[in-house]
Amino acid sequence: MSSSEVISEVLAKCASQVQTYNQCITDNPHNWNKACLDERAAVTECAEEKVAILKKVKTDCASEIAAFNKCLEENSSELNSCIPVQRELYNCTAKSAGRKLPPFPPS
Repeated sequence: MSSSEVISEVLAKCASQVQTYNQCITDNPHNWNKACLDERAAVTECAEEKVAILKKVKTDCASEIAAFNKCLEENSSELNSCIPVQRELYNCTAKSAGRKLPPFPPS
């Protein structure tokens, strides 16, 4: 399953949650990462329940996901500092999904 197929499946199966999350981001442009936690969690819960590959990746890459989320929370104004952590998550995701992905962009 390609990443665009996964995204399409999430959008199809979790349309309401994605729409609510997008609206929250639009309504909170300066603090969406804190203001929209509930909406983000609703998208995640729906996607994990209805898209099997996402549940597998979340299980296999739990520590990388936690590290990336922590980095984003601690560096919301300096997101470039999270690139090394994002690279680890990217690599774990590819391995978990059994996919060869293009190299992660250099830092």
